[in-house]
Amino acid sequence: MGNPLHSLLLAFFFAFFVGHRASRSLVLAQKSTASVDVGVVLDLGTETGKRSRTSISMAIDDFYALHRDHATRVVLHVRDSNKDAVGAAAAGTVSTTKQSISRSFLWRSRNLVSPSSTSIRQDYCCRSHAVGLDKLTKKKIRRPYISCSPFCRSCLAAAVDLLKNVEVKAIIGPVTSTEAAFLIQLGDRTHVPVLSFSATDPALSPAHTPYFVRTTTNDSSQVAAIAGVVQHFRWREAVLVYADTEYGTGIVPFLTDALQSVDARIPYRGVIPSEATDAQLDGVLRELKAAEARVFIVHMLPNLALRLFRRAKKLGMMSRGYVWIVTDGVTSVLELLDRQAVLGAMQGVIGVRHYVNRSKEVTNFTARFRWRFQQDNPAIEPADPSVIQLWAYDTAWAVAMAVEKLHPASSAVKSSRSGNDSTDLSQLGVSQTGLALRNAIFDTRFRGLAGEFQLVDGQLQSSAFEVVNVDGEGETTVAFWTPENGISEHLNSTASAGLKSVVWPGDSTEVPKGWEIPTDGRRLRIAVPVKHGFDQFVRVETDARSNRTSVTGFCIDVFQAVIDSLPYAITFDYIPLVNSSKSYDNFVYQVYLKVRAGLPQGSAPPCSQVSDCS
Repeated sequence: MGNPLHSLLLAFFFAFFVGHRASRSLVLAQKSTASVDVGVVLDLGTETGKRSRTSISMAIDDFYALHRDHATRVVLHVRDSNKDAVGAAAAGTVSTTKQSISRSFLWRSRNLVSPSSTSIRQDYCCRSHAVGLDKLTKKKIRRPYISCSPFCRSCLAAAVDLLKNVEVKAIIGPVTSTEAAFLIQLGDRTHVPVLSFSATDPALSPAHTPYFVRTTTNDSSQVAAIAGVVQHFRWREAVLVYADTEYGTGIVPFLTDALQSVDARIPYRGVIPSEATDAQLDGVLRELKAAEARVFIVHMLPNLALRLFRRAKKLGMMSRGYVWIVTDGVTSVLELLDRQAVLGAMQGVIGVRHYVNRSKEVTNFTARFRWRFQQDNPAIEPADPSVIQLWAYDTAWAVAMAVEKLHPASSAVKSSRSGNDSTDLSQLGVSQTGLALRNAIFDTRFRGLAGEFQLVDGQLQSSAFEVVNVDGEGETTVAFWTPENGISEHLNSTASAGLKSVVWPGDSTEVPKGWEIPTDGRRLRIAVPVKHGFDQFVRVETDARSNRTSVTGFCIDVFQAVIDSLPYAITFDYIPLVNSSKSYDNFVYQVYLKVRAGLPQGSAPPCSQVSDCS
């Protein structure tokens, strides 16, 4: 046998040699990996922002765990749009120079925002931003931003920090359409793609802003599904109730056209201020209650919608005969709202949302997401990811794929201006790889968690929608809608259209007619002439015990059939007139003149003679 010490030394040197080679290979691999900086702008003061951050981080981790051999690595730089921009600038977060980010309009914004006059001051704040961006981009802002979040300037500050100090190659976020509108202008100026997985305002069009990538569908994609529900139940009118914001108003022209295509119309609208008080909500709801239509389509942010339904219930508008339809913005996040509040205020509501196949990948992601979110946010009760988090995941995955396609490519950023008198905005560089990265994202296609990821004209396209009903158990799927088959009980079914049983407001299973004559609690009084000899046409009998009068006969049956066929509900009572005029024509004229006590204009008796039924 050899010397044991000699063998041990050989083993040691062999292990050292192998370890050294492996370590050297790892270092070389790390050195050969190109880091690509990508910004993420989210409102981390909201649960949606926190959940989206978790989803995006998981996507990057999962992507590189699966593609260890890729030559690029996306490095995320997360910024909170909820932080005060002026304070951030003073702390040096936004700018390292004395001239802070567009200091003039930030200063105006700070002095113009006050709790006592939010709506007016927000309007001025947003217009001042628009002026600043208008000068920066040398083109007009495409629409007036008159109802902006007070955090718009904070979002803008976060974006400038990422573009100027980090020199990110792309920005994911923010969540709201209003904030996204400002970032898109910066993206166009710097040639940096801005990807939003939740900005659904149709007015934000990739066709008009070439560096905007919408990795979700816009709100116009759901209007055909909503119109399909209205058509299925044969409602002829629907009232649109929406928030007075860019998000709320953006859907109006598309929904109007969609309803007109199914022979329905919007007779009037209920416009809700974005910061509406309970008194303002009650005022709008009372106006709607006093009108005829009973089908309401609600399009606003979830928290405002929940408040609206609470007030509607107090005013008796969540009772039998009413129809409430909510858009995807509310339906897709019902599970994130307070369950007891939803069940207490939204019983009988119909909702439309994007359909997501509960595949094994989604099931696996859901379990991991709940655990990861709990680790990131221990004080918040974890919940299943909504479709927004699935879109956020797919967005980050698409960016990682596109970045790898471009490698090796120049990541240089050149400054567009120079000079001591330049503002921070004017010193923003122009990305030389932005156009190529945008095109690579446009060409990216894969099967994501939310479905097929394929951009058409810079945005995702809708495929299928789910129609749900809020009942005692929560949300129940009652139908699906696809462009090919319309409304059907089962997805991709070619059978005749249908829905599962729906529980309507007032715990009713009878389909509401969608329209009724507002009588403020009064019932119409229908005059019935009492004439003997033609009982087969009209017969009036009085029960001696109960003193109740019953009216029967052929004319009554015809009248009742007409009432039943109307697309709206009418409450009425038959009023027998014993001493009717000798002339039937004179009797009808007396009704027209409302001579008979209590007969409202428009009342008419059913015919009692064959000759008068022509």
